[in-house]
Amino acid sequence: MRPLYPRGSALLLVLIVMALLAVLAVLGIQFTGREREAAHAFTQDQEVRACAETARANLLARLRTVGVRPTEIRFTGELPDDTDQARRSVYGTGHLGAAAAQDAGAATGTPVQVVMRGVGSTGRQARDVTNLVGPAVLGGQYYRIAVQCQGGEGRQHEMEMLVRFGI
Repeated sequence: MRPLYPRGSALLLVLIVMALLAVLAVLGIQFTGREREAAHAFTQDQEVRACAETARANLLARLRTVGVRPTEIRFTGELPDDTDQARRSVYGTGHLGAAAAQDAGAATGTPVQVVMRGVGSTGRQARDVTNLVGPAVLGGQYYRIAVQCQGGEGRQHEMEMLVRFGI
């Protein structure tokens, strides 16, 4: 006597379900790898931005030094962010690639430049005089300052700011 239902269809169904689960597992592993790589890239980006912030804070601290003219400020430093000294982040004044361009003989801009016209260079600008001591006609000079950082893994970041210095 022959059975009414064909045998082996459950085995075929289990093989199809197992193949689908294997495909989902592989896709999950690929997705996790991409997320890990993105998180690593984001961390590196944040590290080099923090390094550039360190350069900015260093420059602002040097501006508070008595007797130092802003156009004379030049510095370079190294962060202790890696045990291998060759992989440490280096920060300082200047634009990215300025040292390489100077070595090649090209003219590069100075890291601190006096702003002669543009933002804040006129005396007719709107000002808040509520917290000023003395006459409101005193101004100071505007300077455009560039600081940069080169991370140990090749990432670079540059910050340019406008600073008003002096009385």
